[in-house]
Amino acid sequence: MPARSLVVATLLVASTQAHAAHERAWVAAQANVPASATLVVGANIDAVMASSLAPFAGALMSTLGATQVLERIKTTCKIDPAKAIDGLVVVEGATADAGAYYLSLDGVDEAALATCANQLAKKTTAEASSLVVKHGAISELVLGDKKLFVAWVAPDVIAIAAKPGDKAMLKTFTSGNGALAKSPLGKLVAKTKTTSTLWAASTKSRAVQGKKMLQGNGGLDLANKTLALTLAMTFSSATEAKTVAKLANDQIIALLASGRLDAIVMEMLNKVAITTTGADLAVSGSIPEDQLLPLVGALTAN
Repeated sequence: MPARSLVVATLLVASTQAHAAHERAWVAAQANVPASATLVVGANIDAVMASSLAPFAGALMSTLGATQVLERIKTTCKIDPAKAIDGLVVVEGATADAGAYYLSLDGVDEAALATCANQLAKKTTAEASSLVVKHGAISELVLGDKKLFVAWVAPDVIAIAAKPGDKAMLKTFTSGNGALAKSPLGKLVAKTKTTSTLWAASTKSRAVQGKKMLQGNGGLDLANKTLALTLAMTFSSATEAKTVAKLANDQIIALLASGRLDAIVMEMLNKVAITTTGADLAVSGSIPEDQLLPLVGALTAN
């Protein structure tokens, strides 16, 4: 079983009922993530799986090679993975390969985690064995010839490193002791709606329309069967923010005038608003939830 698949298997040990308490993952993360973090993404898994976004989650699992593992968990551990996790927070450090995943679970403890790991190990090969070794707050799960490290950062929240066999990385991203709040990322998250269905904040600078974006945050909200997107970006100067806004608005105008777009795409673009205030640029837009999949199809076709 590939290491990435083992990660998914380990993370999905939970009860068969998930509550709308997805914010527990963020509560635990903000208390433990270090000040060096540069990106944080949060997701209400319950809301995602109950919405038109669910097919995209399934596609992501397939891309990660996790589909087989999810089915193995369901048949071996008698757990429905779709109901196993209610909240997720992804944290990234200075580089994309350094970080951690925080997951809120319902009705699961370390004993349950070890039991399922053992069952999965036995299903992998008749020679496989499973062993759980405690290293303070971190549990080492030995699954055959693979090792995974899991930190219980709260009674119902676990964390695992982006590199699941890297104990040092996991310790780094679970030993912040509240330092995140005073960091640049923490201050940006404070301005972010962390109760959104999906939300993110980043202090990694990057090029947008050829201009330097210093930081950005935003969210996707699902309410009254409507998906609403909000995005905020800060640039090096007011001039750069206005330049990016003008380029983006000009591109939308050109697309609307092209006559090549499907009606559903035109409706979506007509609802996009791009404005600036000083060096800050704001983007907003919305679409009825039942039009999301047709919109993706139309955009793909175009």
